[in-house]
This record gives sequence, structure tokens and C-alpha cells, in this order.
Amino acid sequence: MSNPRLSVSLPYWQDRDPLDALLVAEAADKLGYDRLWLGEMATFDAFALATAVGQAPGTIPLCIGPLAVAVRTPANIAMGVASVAALTGRPVSVALGTSSTVVVNNWHGRERRSTAIHLEESARIVRQLLDGEKAEFDGTVERITGYRLRLPAPGRSSERIVPSRSTLEATEHPMRTESSGDVGGRMIKPAFRPRDSARMAARADCETVMVNSGLVRAPLRTAGGSSEPPVEPRAATVSSGAAQVAAPSYTRAVPDQLEFDTAAAGFELVVAAFGERALAAAARTADRVVLNLVTPAQVARCVTAVRRYAAAANRPAPAVSVWVTAAADPTPEMLLTLRRGMVGYLRAPGYDAMFAEAGFGDAVRLAYSGAHPRDVLAAVSDELPAAVGMFGDAATLADRLAAYRVAGADEVVIVPVTAAADPAGLQTLETIARIGRE
Repeated sequence: MSNPRLSVSLPYWQDRDPLDALLVAEAADKLGYDRLWLGEMATFDAFALATAVGQAPGTIPLCIGPLAVAVRTPANIAMGVASVAALTGRPVSVALGTSSTVVVNNWHGRERRSTAIHLEESARIVRQLLDGEKAEFDGTVERITGYRLRLPAPGRSSERIVPSRSTLEATEHPMRTESSGDVGGRMIKPAFRPRDSARMAARADCETVMVNSGLVRAPLRTAGGSSEPPVEPRAATVSSGAAQVAAPSYTRAVPDQLEFDTAAAGFELVVAAFGERALAAAARTADRVVLNLVTPAQVARCVTAVRRYAAAANRPAPAVSVWVTAAADPTPEMLLTLRRGMVGYLRAPGYDAMFAEAGFGDAVRLAYSGAHPRDVLAAVSDELPAAVGMFGDAATLADRLAAYRVAGADEVVIVPVTAAADPAGLQTLETIARIGRE
């Protein structure tokens, strides 16, 4: 697996100060982790927390969620993501999930039904909205008509470019380049969308070549915003691998500045899944699937399923991320925090099956029996979190990280255990960051 990601998710441990999350975010940024995930449970509103993190010093990209589709509407989710992107200037992705009966029914008074269908329909609508489209969808559970984001769409990047000299030389038809000077492709950055100018300019140059060769038929807009009518193409032969294919090429000059709608760099629509129907829905709609509290063997099974369902849908298989709770040289206090954090998941739909499959069916059945939480906690051994996490010395953590990657996870997301003596989980994050660089 090339360039596997190593990211961090903010933990919300029940016996820790919720504001520890800000310290974890700062540590993850400074240690060079690839991305920061911000879930939503019982403390912070995820969008508010993401905005606070994103406005602090740092550059780490954000992924908000998983957000419960039965609690938030697709429009609400898209508006929140767009708001965070606009207010922080960070690349922002979003993850969707079905959450639990406790959260949806008991806490929010909503109905949790047809979860896989609801997940897929929400993903399709959120995709439309975050791509900047006017959403139209009438499904079994979700529907929307006529809404479009008023803020820049995080899933699309509208880029105004000036073609470079190298681009001109690569095209058959000359274009005016008075604005380009002696510098390569220059990009005028749109509001709210800070980008790496060198990388984006290079991509813009390639897109200009493709437009002029006819490989891209997207409508062009001048810098002033007016649309130009399409022109009649003429045939040109373009080499594509071993085959020669006929492609149209444009015969008119292109304006000094062009504006392209392209996929935004770094944006992903993520779907949280584990059961077969949810995995199938994710494979049909998502850029990435995220798993939580699973063993490496369960990761391998889910990766295989996602690839199978994606192939059946005739689309590329989404990448797979896995959230993994972790602690370097955990103290008894940290192990208790871990065990306490597992209690609520034992009777949550989906998680119950994961734990039973991992060999902890007795604890699951006790949780469903109505036993008091302290009795359930007493039945949760240290082996349960260890089966779905990373705990121990550096060598043990390295072996465990490798096991998740070998299983097919191209992004391992560390959920650090925090403690009074280490509220940022710094020891764990430093140890794993060092392992990741080796």
C-alpha cells in the first residue's frame, strides 16, 4: 500500500474534560498527522468544534463526523461543512453514519429506521449539495428539491487560471498570454479556498491542454463570469495507452483567463459502515468507508466486501479508514477510561455484532439484559479494548499498526486515550507519529 495515512480523531472520554479535545487537536497538527477527525457524541456540536479548531493556528485538514443521518438533514450537513470550510480556509471532508438507537431515538427524539437506505439516500443528496449542484432527490426516506449551497461548495473547486507558456507550446492553437508573464501557470485563488498554488497551477495547465485538445468538453466561463457558447470541434487523434482514439479539438482561441469547476483537492465524502447493507450503500456512494472498534481481521473482511459491492456498482472501490483507540504504555487509569468507554457500545446496533464476532458475546448479552452499567463495566476485561485497539510499548504499537495496514486500511485514525497527567494524549501521539515515520 502506497503512502498510507496516519490521522487522529478527537476522543470524547466520559471521565475527561471535554476541552481536552482542543489540546489533542493542537498536538495532532504539530506532530504532522495527515488529518483530524471530529466526531459528534454528547458534548460538542461537531461544526462548532471544527470551526474553533480550524481558526486556531495550524493547517491540518479536517473531517467532520460521522454525523447521524437520522438527526441532521442532508441540507443541514452540507451547510455545516460549507460553513466550516468558509470560516477556516481548511480542506474539510465529511463522514455520515447511522449512530445508535440511544442517540437518535432517546436523545434526539427521532426515528431510526431503514438505516442502510437512509444512509445511502443522505449520501447521494449530500454529494449533490457539496458538489455545488441544485439538489433534487425523492427517495424512500429523504427528499429535497431546489436547494443549492450559497457558500462555496467544499466538494468543488472553481479555479480561475492564466495559461502558462508551456501550456501554449503544448497546444495546437495559440492563445493570448499577456497576463502570464515569465511565470508558470498563475492561479487567482477564489475566496475561502486557500490552495497550494504550485500544485493547482500545474493541474490547471493540464486542464487547459485537455480543453484545447478536446479531451475535456466542460463549459468554459470567462473571468467576467459570462458563459461562452460551445464551438464545433474537429477530429484529432490522441494516444491513450496502447490505443489510438479519435477526440475532438477546439479551433478557437481560449480567453486570457478561464474558470474551471473541478473536484476539490482533499475533499472526501465518507460513510461509516460495518454490516453488509451499510457496506454496500457505502461502496455505491462514498469516496471512503470508515470503520470503528474493529479487529484487523474484521477490517480485511470489510475491505473485501466494499470492493465486491463497488465492482457490482461499476465504480472504483472506496478507500478504507479505521478508527483505532490507542495508548502508549497505558496506566491503570487509562485502561479504566478505555473500559468505561466501551460500555455504551456493547448494545449499540452494529457495534454489538462487532464485539460478538470478536469473541465478547457474553459482555454484549449482559449489556442487553438490562444490567446496571457498573455491572457491565465489571464484565468488560482489558482484553476487549485490546482486541479492537493498540495498547502497549512502542514495539507492540508498531506491530498493531502494521496489522491494520496489511488488512487493507489505507488510513489508520488514532483515538488517543487521555489522562489527567497527559490531557493531550501526547505520549501516545508522539510514539505513534515516530513509528509512522520509520
